[in-house]
Amino acid sequence: MFTFTVSNLSIEAVTITSLTDSVYGTLAGDADCEVGTVLAAGASCEFSITKWVEGDYSGPDHVDVFTAHAVDNDGSDAHDDDDAIVDFTDVPPTIMVTKTANATSIPFSGANVTFKFVVMNTSSEEAVTILSLNDSVFGVLAGDADCMVGTILAAGASCEFEVTVWVEGDAGSTHTNTFTAVAEDNDGTDARDDDDETIKLFWYGFTPGYWKTHTEEWGRTDYLPNQTVISVFTIPTSYLNNQGELDLNKDGVEDTLMDALNYKGGNDLKGKLQILLRAAVAGILNEASLDDYYPPYDSTTELIDVVNAAIASTNKGTITSLAMAIDYWNNGIHMFPEP
Repeated sequence: MFTFTVSNLSIEAVTITSLTDSVYGTLAGDADCEVGTVLAAGASCEFSITKWVEGDYSGPDHVDVFTAHAVDNDGSDAHDDDDAIVDFTDVPPTIMVTKTANATSIPFSGANVTFKFVVMNTSSEEAVTILSLNDSVFGVLAGDADCMVGTILAAGASCEFEVTVWVEGDAGSTHTNTFTAVAEDNDGTDARDDDDETIKLFWYGFTPGYWKTHTEEWGRTDYLPNQTVISVFTIPTSYLNNQGELDLNKDGVEDTLMDALNYKGGNDLKGKLQILLRAAVAGILNEASLDDYYPPYDSTTELIDVVNAAIASTNKGTITSLAMAIDYWNNGIHMFPEP
């Protein structure tokens, strides 16, 4: 927007006789400032016009000159001019990229994940050319025929492509990778943007409560609800009754795996043993049914050996720590993986 001002610097009134611009020609002014407007001594008037101005930032500035004429009551002419200069600056291009995955939570043992990459030219008026497409984990990305290095995006346009890769990692960890794109305009000015995506790596596991109420799922394992605890774990004789049986719940009947899942626990050594066995029975059922999807142990044999060693230590701290660790792994995603 250009603002034009005419001031009467003389000691008598003047009448405006012309308003012209070197670029825009004759100017109409407005109702308070136009040809015929009378300006008292010392008075002034102004008006504004809005024009589209464009040019090359590396070329000359935009210059236009405003000239006004006025006469006094004797017909004597007075005129003056003033110029306005508009400097052209380079407006850098801008792009926006997005990266999304078709699954943001997968089993830690791995799954194919499809990532979608989008590059959008958010510049208001100029096209950009893609210079590079990179991922912090997968490296240089080829894109596709419609979205790759060399693709030209008009202002406001976008392109996209997909990549499917295998993702795996430690249970409970996250996989994060960042997509970065670089583009340039016709002046060689770069624009870049990045976006990341995070995938959680979960595991499967079931709590003691699940195994108590879903006995039909025991068929996935080699264990039975009425199987005795001492047929699976090595229990020191100090925990057994006079008949050589384990009866921690004191119901007069030898404890089974189902009994162990119902143990209440306590603060003494036998109470801590109950807590460990409750978690351990759920653990061996998880390991037997879920295999690689249950991460802490490679086999039921390994799990049982670790539990037996903790029991043999007769150390409440050791027994409690292991119980807490197994219980943690038993609290995974509560569903069976696809067969």
